[in-house]
Amino acid sequence: MISLAEQHLNDGDSVKALLLIEAVMDTEPDNQAVLAMRLQILTVMRKASGNLNESGWLNHGIKQTQKNPLTISKGASRLI
Repeated sequence: MISLAEQHLNDGDSVKALLLIEAVMDTEPDNQAVLAMRLQILTVMRKASGNLNESGWLNHGIKQTQKNPLTISKGASRLI
């Protein structure tokens, strides 16, 4: 599922990528690879966003993902 989400992200469909990763997070909330992909997707979406409300939501998601000790231990916080 992670590779499928990455493929959707690379194809420009970040919403579908995020939906896939969120589904995986429901079953594997402590998976480092999932957290790193979530952070990457949210970062791509944030950079592309021109909407203040959406940007706020994305910033919150990025911060929540970065707060996870598993994300930090993998070094994914450097994606920002």
